Amino acid sequence: MENLQVHFNSNIEARNFLATLKPREVEYLFRESAALFRRQKPDSKETKINKLLQKINACVLPDSYWPVFQSLIEKREDEILTEKEALQLEAMIDEEEELRLERLKLLAKLANLKGISLMDAIKELGIRPLEYA
Repeated sequence: MENLQVHFNSNIEARNFLATLKPREVEYLFRESAALFRRQKPDSKETKINKLLQKINACVLPDSYWPVFQSLIEKREDEILTEKEALQLEAMIDEEEELRLERLKLLAKLANLKGISLMDAIKELGIRPLEYA
């Protein structure tokens, strides 16, 4: 659809203006107005909580990460880790720590938004520490 440009004089009423539009133009105007309103409207508390939960859930490494990680840990414990593997393990540990830190920051924001302690937020979500062995 082509762009609709509207110029108002201060003495024209909205009702009179709308009466001059074709139905498809009215639909377009309302659709665009609603989209603009949604973008400008501050998020509700529930929306903010849902967005934070989505971000928290995204702060995880893929399942394929853990077997490689565990294998490298075992090689390090057995002292058979190559230099290349040591660098890979270090990078994996850094990546995992960064995600944990980001997740913790998001959990703190969630707790603050809900007005509860960080530990209560963690318990509420059923988050448990990872068990490595």
